[in-house]
Amino acid sequence: MSEERGNLLLIFAQCPEASHVAGYRTWQKLNRQVRKGERGIRIFGGRDVRETVENEQTGEEEEQRRVRFFPVSVFDMGQTDLIDEEAGDPADIARQLTGDDPAGIFDAVADYLTGKGWTVEREQIAGGANAYTTIDGAQRVVIDADLSPAGSQDRPSRGRPRHPSRRGRSRRVRRAPRDQGNRG
Repeated sequence: MSEERGNLLLIFAQCPEASHVAGYRTWQKLNRQVRKGERGIRIFGGRDVRETVENEQTGEEEEQRRVRFFPVSVFDMGQTDLIDEEAGDPADIARQLTGDDPAGIFDAVADYLTGKGWTVEREQIAGGANAYTTIDGAQRVVIDADLSPAGSQDRPSRGRPRHPSRRGRSRRVRRAPRDQGNRG
């Protein structure tokens, strides 16, 4: 099991409602402070370690790089408070676009990805996902055919699509439950 999947399971087991997690200092850099007394979510962090070892065949010293894993604590955004309201909230950094796309952002992004060897397609996606990337090495981005060019007001996303350059890793984008009183 990959470190990322293992950590997702650890997060879910300890805090099923977690949506955005980061370390203590990372939250401070993002203008949020972990509240006193909050208990961290324990996951495994990895760090490259360089070691000098003797090659048994040649007797020469060689540098080896290894990844060492160790337990670290992360905190969900729900365990933090905004430090400086005027500096802004990191939760507002990314929002799903809605309406038309007069600036041609979708086409520009699709052209960029296509130039990098990806295919960008629109098709019906069952469930609540707005888009996803494939994990089979096909370098494919699929966007829900029901979305308007810049997004859709009635399909707000709580998650964010995984960047396509992270090959071999995929996550479906979740959306918040529909508010029956506001269908956009």
